[in-house]
Amino acid sequence: MTSYLVAAYGVTPLPALWAERLAGLMRRDEAADIVDLGSGSGGPIPRVVKELGKSGFIVRVTLTDLFPHSNAPLFDQDKQSSISYWPEPVDAAKVPPNLRGIRTDVWVIPPSPSTSSAGGSPRRV
Repeated sequence: MTSYLVAAYGVTPLPALWAERLAGLMRRDEAADIVDLGSGSGGPIPRVVKELGKSGFIVRVTLTDLFPHSNAPLFDQDKQSSISYWPEPVDAAKVPPNLRGIRTDVWVIPPSPSTSSAGGSPRRV
């Protein structure tokens, strides 16, 4: 499913729209931490980070998953923004308190009420 999301974000305006939504929770004068829940192999996050960079935002993204990828791809890093993987399993319904920042998640299959975290919307924690 992650491959589908990468392809969809490559041919649609979704990265810019997602970045615009995140920008409402951020400030240009300070770096923002983003914790992406259920990231799989990274999905659309690199494109969203690129859009945020075009608008002058500096972000540090931590990708998480209940089943982390041991062979996770490396992402191009610019001088300011970064994307990294959290090596331990993370249940989106029980995020460890040391993972702080704006939480994002993209649900492909609608979650049950007991497993919903941000419900597909970014929020600051």
